[in-house]
Amino acid sequence: MGRHGWRAVGIWLVAVAAAVACAVADYGQDVVDQPEDARAEDAAASCDPGVCLRTCVGLGLAGGSCFDGECLCVSGDGPPPDVAGDTTGDTAELDDGGGADTPPPVCDSATCDSACRSIGFPGGNCVSGDCLCGGGADADADVITAEDAPVDDGPVDDGAVDDGPIDDGPIDDGVVDDAPRDDGAVEDAPVDETTVEDAPVDDGTADDAGGTWGVPVCDTTGGTLSDRGLFGGATRLVRTVSVPALGNGRAVRLEITISSRRFLIASLPFDDIQATLQSPGGVNRKFWYHFDGDTSGMLGDYTFFTPWVLPVWWDAAVGGTWTLTLQDDAFSGAGTTLVSWCVAPLDPAAYASTDTGARLASCDSTSRSISDYACASDGTDCEHPLTVQMQVTNLVRASGAPSARIETTHGDASQLRITLIGADGSETTLWNRGAGPLPATIPISTMSGAWMTGRYQLTITDMAAGTSGTLTRFCIEAN
Repeated sequence: MGRHGWRAVGIWLVAVAAAVACAVADYGQDVVDQPEDARAEDAAASCDPGVCLRTCVGLGLAGGSCFDGECLCVSGDGPPPDVAGDTTGDTAELDDGGGADTPPPVCDSATCDSACRSIGFPGGNCVSGDCLCGGGADADADVITAEDAPVDDGPVDDGAVDDGPIDDGPIDDGVVDDAPRDDGAVEDAPVDETTVEDAPVDDGTADDAGGTWGVPVCDTTGGTLSDRGLFGGATRLVRTVSVPALGNGRAVRLEITISSRRFLIASLPFDDIQATLQSPGGVNRKFWYHFDGDTSGMLGDYTFFTPWVLPVWWDAAVGGTWTLTLQDDAFSGAGTTLVSWCVAPLDPAAYASTDTGARLASCDSTSRSISDYACASDGTDCEHPLTVQMQVTNLVRASGAPSARIETTHGDASQLRITLIGADGSETTLWNRGAGPLPATIPISTMSGAWMTGRYQLTITDMAAGTSGTLTRFCIEAN
């Protein structure tokens, strides 16, 4: 191989560029366009033997040395320039091992320039058949090679093969997503991959934040609602719980634990208490309004009725803060102790259709005595009201005014006063010493169009002496 063959090995740089990870020499000046005499004058400054050798070895060649101020790389076919004499008959300047000279490779300008750029130089040119790289590349700088190309340079696709499961955006790019991110309104899986629902109703039983339909979310901090004093206004106790986002619900179950109240040795009813539950959307539901409570145990203690199924948040989001408010409206001699309370959003799939207009007939047929009007010896405590409470669990909304059915054996309805506290907390006088027998049904005008689900309290009072009787049936009817 002749001298030009040694100096032109740069044209093979393209083939080895992908394997280069080393630094390249800093030539300090552009030697591409300089004439031979100018390069010779600056030889000492433009070529460092050590840097030249390391550069050529880094390119995968046998070695290299400075020649006329230039760094020349050798491929290993023979000795460096001017070290061994030519074999007789050689026409080139370098020995090729005694055989015929191999024609020197031809330097291609475009290939030379591309090769020089690939190892960190600004460019390269063919000069006298040689590929010369020029332009002061930093020998200590990291070289970006072809092997870096398939690595993704960020969350935006660069057109190459992605280097990992990183989605190139929240919108599907037409291929399989790189990550389990939802690509639109239609779910990719039974469980939503984001915290924002694609539809008003969750598309799976597990919600996005780790909760599940029907599982209670509880507040166990407790607290005491102070008894209202003889002077001053009502007292209040407010507690909150945070329910995870599940989508839109239609009904919730409220479980509340309140200890029985006692004043000295007497058990106290809860007829001075009202309780309200507020949804995350700000809708209030009064589920307790001056109800006595149930009696249980050997001492006949009054208990706070639980659980409740409340449907007033139909097609409304259940995720967010739910607020329980207890209020004491009258002095009783004892405060009220809240132990714990829980909200459980019920799966809307169980309440698929709105039941406005569905027929309701919820009855209590237990016989109870209606005490006659009779005063104590001091002329007080003449009235002895009968109070009956009943829970309606059907999720029914009245299309008009619902009604109450009251059946008794009392011989004189003109002596009776009958009042009802409805599930919505409204109070209605159903009958007030009217003439004739009780009607078959009595409209509850205060609950027209209301949800019927909840607690009802019926009170019957005999207002005149001489007749007693029995309540045999009490029903709440709608539609």
